[in-house]
Amino acid sequence: MRVVASVLSLSVLVPLVSLSAQVHPTVEPGARVRVTAPDQSMEELIGTFLTLSDGSMQFASVSGDEPRTISLSSITRLDVSRGRKSHPWRGAGVGFLAGALAGAIIGSGSGADWDLPAEHAALLGAGFLGLVGTVVGAVAGLSIKTERWEEVPLDQPRVSLAPQRDGRLGFGLAVMF
Repeated sequence: MRVVASVLSLSVLVPLVSLSAQVHPTVEPGARVRVTAPDQSMEELIGTFLTLSDGSMQFASVSGDEPRTISLSSITRLDVSRGRKSHPWRGAGVGFLAGALAGAIIGSGSGADWDLPAEHAALLGAGFLGLVGTVVGAVAGLSIKTERWEEVPLDQPRVSLAPQRDGRLGFGLAVMF
């Protein structure tokens, strides 16, 4: 009987542990957000999150216009910025490929000038310009930064009843993001 009780306890606790381990990103006031709300003619509008109240979200757009208020029900996607990131490895890879290709073409055409067979000259050119391209590409990748976005899951609305000060029950609708 103890074994059955232990197995039942574990079968109940394991899903609860996995549910508590799921952490959703949060949006704090002042965070940079990307909002998609097709109902309000907004395809990926980027701005700063200001407040959340009464079923709407207020944010200031990057263009410096007046703060906008958007109904939460019209938002189809919400992303929060996690900072900017450079790409030195991607730049190095692209630079190597471009340099090696250019070096192979130049080297194969210049092989006769160096008293080398075209294949050897192409390999030398590809190796040298590939190395140069790698360095140039890595430096370019460091200087080019892109923004990293994390999607905020738009959970289903929650409906609740709460007692009010005057003794009546109040109806509440909450959307969490």
